[in-house]
Amino acid sequence: MMQSVAGCLLHAGTAVLRNEVPSLHKVAVVIEVKGCWNNSILTAIDSQLVADYLRLNGLTYGIYLVGWFVCKEWDTKQNKLVSHTFTDAQKEVRQLAAAYDGKTNPERVKTIVLDCRYPDSTAS
Repeated sequence: MMQSVAGCLLHAGTAVLRNEVPSLHKVAVVIEVKGCWNNSILTAIDSQLVADYLRLNGLTYGIYLVGWFVCKEWDTKQNKLVSHTFTDAQKEVRQLAAAYDGKTNPERVKTIVLDCRYPDSTAS
């Protein structure tokens, strides 16, 4: 069950943003957030974002936001993606959403991989 707070529905790491300006069309976007260490990072786009949050709530638009922490200052064994570089992680996460283009499935999911490495990190 999601709770509404000031125009957003919140549920354990997921937010639904709603635009409810009377003169405009209503739009809701669900944002599922995962760190690259999360055990369900490769499956949560299907099982959580799409199945639990979009389909069960009759919504269409989602964002899968992944934090990328892999660098020399971080224990890289915790990374659950196959990728070892930021660029490859972007491609890998984008591929997870390939089926949600609004054509293959009615849902439309965009991906963002957020670079969360230390600013002075030289690792990919």
